[in-house]
Amino acid sequence: MRAAAALAGLLVARAASAQDWNPTEPVWAQADKVTCTETGRYGCEIGKQCGSGKGTAKFVFSFDEKRVSFVGTGLGQIIAGQVFTYYEAIKTEAMSLLLADGRLFKFSYRPILGTQSRELVGYAIGHNRRGEADEINIIVFTCVKS
Repeated sequence: MRAAAALAGLLVARAASAQDWNPTEPVWAQADKVTCTETGRYGCEIGKQCGSGKGTAKFVFSFDEKRVSFVGTGLGQIIAGQVFTYYEAIKTEAMSLLLADGRLFKFSYRPILGTQSRELVGYAIGHNRRGEADEINIIVFTCVKS
């Protein structure tokens, strides 16, 4: 009984933190700015073992300015391109931004279990070269309107 009450409380709290995202429209049509906070990261050196962890990355996307700021660093990038497609037949979206430094940022509206609400998640996909090593990185974010 306590477990059910705790789960119900968690779902209500999560739904309360959700924002009204329409999955048939791109995030940039629904918000001028979003703030994305890292929830995890994954990296693989080509031909070697992969690793995971959690950092402190925080990005603010200013869609009207076509700019992303990397909070706390004084750095940012221009949003060089953006694309959105909604696939009616399978009720899902494909939504990506290309940053001027070549990184790709993908957004997704993730359904919140037990509700009709969706949360906005993001994925920064990048490549680093360190000497002879090539590394692919994915940083996972939760994002909110700001």
